[in-house]
Amino acid sequence: MAQNMSMGPMSNLNTVFRKKNRFMFVLLGISGITPDNDDNGLHCLPPKESARPHLSFKEQEVHHLSESIWYPTKPDWKPINLKLYHINCKDRNPVMEWINKWYAVKNSGSTAQYDGWQPSSSWSEEGLKKDAKLNIYDGCGEIMESWLYENCYPNDIQFGELEMGSNDILTIDIVLRYDRASVLPNNEITQ
Repeated sequence: MAQNMSMGPMSNLNTVFRKKNRFMFVLLGISGITPDNDDNGLHCLPPKESARPHLSFKEQEVHHLSESIWYPTKPDWKPINLKLYHINCKDRNPVMEWINKWYAVKNSGSTAQYDGWQPSSSWSEEGLKKDAKLNIYDGCGEIMESWLYENCYPNDIQFGELEMGSNDILTIDIVLRYDRASVLPNNEITQ
């Protein structure tokens, strides 16, 4: 008598696995793919690698007579790494433009003069902190999961090393710090 060698619920034909290579990380004006209205150029850098949030909770110890009990207290959202392909982007560098909103650089001829750290009056979308969105897609391009990262800013930026013997594509590595992240409900998911 033959036995059913089923994998249980995973063998259901309606089961769709989320894959690591079906995502788009959109940081307005910095990453994502946004076509220009008047020609075929790109205004943003396409993402190569990103991550879903990493969360841990700080703990507090409460002493009882004969034991200690631990309680979770504050959430601690860990920074994520964002790796962007460094392509020709309408003769601009979106990452440097983002930095220059806060760390003012004036170009005069062939030299750059650094005016130092000059924060504007707000942390709004026009400033350094920006909201980001991570969409995870199925094989047909429908969004399966969408994350909202609130108030992202670059904690660390590496424009990458160069090497004459390599034919690799240049990338920009950014460590993003953010205030919090949340999964958007299905009725709020948009492209």
